[in-house]
Amino acid sequence: MRMMLMLAIFLGLSIKESYLLPVNQTTVPATEENFTKLLDFDQEVEELVEQRLTTYNADLQVLFNYVKALHDPKWFSVVDSGNPNVVYQYQLTTTANSWHDSRYICQSKGGDLAVHGMKDYETRTNIGNVLLNEGAPDVWIGMNDISREGTFVWLDGSSASNVNWANGEPNNAGNEDCVLVRPRIYAYKLNDGACSSTLTGLCEKKVTL
Repeated sequence: MRMMLMLAIFLGLSIKESYLLPVNQTTVPATEENFTKLLDFDQEVEELVEQRLTTYNADLQVLFNYVKALHDPKWFSVVDSGNPNVVYQYQLTTTANSWHDSRYICQSKGGDLAVHGMKDYETRTNIGNVLLNEGAPDVWIGMNDISREGTFVWLDGSSASNVNWANGEPNNAGNEDCVLVRPRIYAYKLNDGACSSTLTGLCEKKVTL
């Protein structure tokens, strides 16, 4: 009984007075009603312990995933400047593919073609300095105007406004509906290209604490 009371206090339970021994009484009458109350209370404690352990295990798993994301050698990780509990990870596809196939590969890795880190030119350049270089080939990112010519949108559904396009871009030369970053020629600025062109894809994955 003492163990149940201590556990109940630890879990923040409200214990009814009927479960406690009166001051001048050393035993509780062994009635069927009292025995049933004790069994019910024991069941209540057991269920709450199980719920709390499940919650704690889930929280620990989230924390583990967050720490793992920060130190995963296969991905380049960037902590979100607006939310320190969010990490964005980046990785290049190992082969050159069309825009759609590159997106499929990124999705198979648990992410998508890069969006968040591509919206800000400084962040895009910082990511590029690690994963790319001035001699790197062009890479696909998560923007297109496939649905409506001239209306570019990010894969997260947001409008592609205030985009750092390269000079003279986008120009839709030859039905160019998908967007790429050009490290070598345009210093990480954006350009539209034919979706069927085979380029490396820049994958992005979000991890939240």
